[in-house]
Amino acid sequence: MSELHQKQIAVIGGLLNQADVNAKRVLSGYNPTVKYEANKASLKKCNAAQLEACATFLGFTVRNDANEKLYRNQDILADRLILKIESLFETQCSECSQPYQNKLDDTPLLTCTLCMQGSHDCNQIRTKMEAMGEIKPAGTSWLCFGCLDKNNLALNPPPKQQSKRTRTYSAVSEAASD
Repeated sequence: MSELHQKQIAVIGGLLNQADVNAKRVLSGYNPTVKYEANKASLKKCNAAQLEACATFLGFTVRNDANEKLYRNQDILADRLILKIESLFETQCSECSQPYQNKLDDTPLLTCTLCMQGSHDCNQIRTKMEAMGEIKPAGTSWLCFGCLDKNNLALNPPPKQQSKRTRTYSAVSEAASD
């Protein structure tokens, strides 16, 4: 077993030590050495009460003030649970490139729009947050290193080249003005 998997199993073990019986049932169904679909199938074997207990333990709301479910089905809830569990694994900072790991009770400055990974508390992230001010402007989103990498998004994208259509239009416009 790789060192990475050992660290991930240690995170799951730490969560199991703190969780109640229902949350433990869900957490014990997660295995960092298998693929996403296998983990999702394993978590979906749990009942709704167990999934909701685990979600609450992991810190996210599953019901609104009128006690209505916020997640339409167990498939969606299982997906969010996997993302939250994986957000507690060690990762690399997209800003300073250093490894870091958020804890369950941490409140990160930024949260990845796609996977719920919390940001690193490094100088680069703090500087960005200070530049935005106390309140993040509407529409602000942040992507973690993992999501940038998985979705093949460059941290410093190359400048866009003109499309063929734009070049053709420009050439036609220039020719017409001559």
